[in-house]
Amino acid sequence: MSKDVIQQGRLPACNINSAFMDKLWNILGSEGDFTWEAKVGTDDDLLGEKEEQNRSEQIVTEWSELTALLAALPRIDSLKITVEIPGQGSLAIMIKSYAPARGALAVSGDSAEWVNAKFADIEELFVSSKDSFAAGLYSYIGFGMIHTVIPLSAAFVIVMLLAGLLIPSEIRHSDWVWWITAICLLITLRLAYTISDRLMLHFMKKYPYLRWLS
Repeated sequence: MSKDVIQQGRLPACNINSAFMDKLWNILGSEGDFTWEAKVGTDDDLLGEKEEQNRSEQIVTEWSELTALLAALPRIDSLKITVEIPGQGSLAIMIKSYAPARGALAVSGDSAEWVNAKFADIEELFVSSKDSFAAGLYSYIGFGMIHTVIPLSAAFVIVMLLAGLLIPSEIRHSDWVWWITAICLLITLRLAYTISDRLMLHFMKKYPYLRWLS
């Protein structure tokens, strides 16, 4: 199969359960037999510091086992499902709950009609289970706020206040001003990194990109 037609797009942050998994199974098997494989991430590295190949994950090839595993995990680190449908095409679902958290769907096949229909069915299912707050949190603007804007702003205010309180005025207005500025800049950046990591850990624990809800 040449699979000349490819459609790709994002999947939103969502909450899933047994009913969701049943619907997804029905969509994947709507044309009959198909082969699939799932990889479920079980790592606890929320900041995404590990290389992809070093992250812990389990390979699953039984749908009931996959559903049970997702329901049992305290946190779903990632979920990758690859499907091959004979005579039609293939598709891949990828969601990860570690930084940078995101979801993606890719469908390929020879027929544009089949590719578009399968993509739309799966996308609709995920959108129907969308977690609106988490989706906004992991948007470009939302994640930029907790990753960069808030940490830098908070670090700048803290360092400026401390510098004003701890460094005498005559020193701040002397030839030492350039050294003080450089040191304050370094401390601001280091503090911003720390605040950024703490904020991301807090929100990613509380609002994972993919969450199982009974």
